[in-house]
Amino acid sequence: MPAVVRMVATWVLSTALTAGQEPRGPKPREDFAQVAEGVTSPTKRDTIEAGYRMFSAPDFGATCAQAHAQDVKRLEAVSSRPRLRMGHEFDPSQLKIVALNASGTVLPKVPIEVERWAPPMMEGEGIHIADGLVRPHHTGTFRFRIRTICDVPGSETFITTTVRR
Repeated sequence: MPAVVRMVATWVLSTALTAGQEPRGPKPREDFAQVAEGVTSPTKRDTIEAGYRMFSAPDFGATCAQAHAQDVKRLEAVSSRPRLRMGHEFDPSQLKIVALNASGTVLPKVPIEVERWAPPMMEGEGIHIADGLVRPHHTGTFRFRIRTICDVPGSETFITTTVRR
């Protein structure tokens, strides 16, 4: 597993296993590393809210219920391809991601996790896990993975971007 702490994902997994069931929804993947937790955009015009630690384990179930996370059928990336520059910080809060129900209505503030593909271009000096920012150290192409993290079927979406000098 990547050396990145997956606080909420770990909590969801341990809670589900304690209850004797597998967690539902998109699971963590070995080829992606957590950047931030967050909530989906409240509208298609707004950006997500994201940070390193946004949720409290005791309140997480209520947060998911309040956001109607059980009704999410898909996540949609509204953002155009973000432009990243080698050695410069990128804040995932600039992304626009909406959660949609079966009729296509936006469900605001659904808990998500923002992950980045973990290729060598992202490694190097100065990697700071706890600030929720991305700092590419090489040029190339990589993807963000955004996934719901509530214990419901959920969804995921990907945004491909290019890192330039």
